Amino acid sequence: MAGFDLHVHSHFSDGEHDVKALAAIAKEAGLSGFAVTDHDTVAGLAGIEAIGATMGMRILPGLEISTEHEGGEVHILAYRFRREDPDLLSGLAFLEKARIGRVAEMVARIAGLGYALSLAEVEAASTEGTIGRPHIASVLVRKGAFPSVAAAFAALLVPGKPGFVPRVKFSPHEAVALVRAAGGAPVLAHPGIDEAHRFVPELVEAGLMGLEACHSSHSPAQQRFFGNGRKPWPFLYRRFRLSRP
Repeated sequence: MAGFDLHVHSHFSDGEHDVKALAAIAKEAGLSGFAVTDHDTVAGLAGIEAIGATMGMRILPGLEISTEHEGGEVHILAYRFRREDPDLLSGLAFLEKARIGRVAEMVARIAGLGYALSLAEVEAASTEGTIGRPHIASVLVRKGAFPSVAAAFAALLVPGKPGFVPRVKFSPHEAVALVRAAGGAPVLAHPGIDEAHRFVPELVEAGLMGLEACHSSHSPAQQRFFGNGRKPWPFLYRRFRLSRP
């Protein structure tokens, strides 16, 4: 059976390619399809099924909501939701407005340090989808302030550095409830990162329906642990099997 990647980002968030290019890459890799799960936006989902049909594969609509719990990031993937659900769209619009405000504050801080940088330049670097730190870094690289995006991040854009501003986020419980109310299936993304799996029992009570087992950050042992469908997660796999490897 051909593979299926359920966690793919397009250029509407922090990916590099549009959906058509992603489909070509997936086809070349031998996949039968993938899900578009951009961060905090559904802007890139328009027409994806038609693109998939043209490319001879299945492309599923998805979403990845950034949340915070007990001082750490927890990401909630979403599938099978109503894309036009007003509460979901309102929640994503709130996050977008907060994100734009955050970018403006980071730009102001960095410009205050003496770097030649304006909000207009950063907005121009993000022609579609989500604006964020990668766009700030890319402008700084283009202007010769840093040799690479990674260097710009390390110097200015990570926690503890002078250009960093924390994000406004939902709690994972709020994100799970938002997805369920929109008729969708919420799944805990890469639960091995930052030990997010510690919150599984309480998130299940909130309506969590699955765990992402196969992720590049997971070791083979973690993939087996999160994806075996036996203890400690049997209740999840009886209800929803999308994350099963």
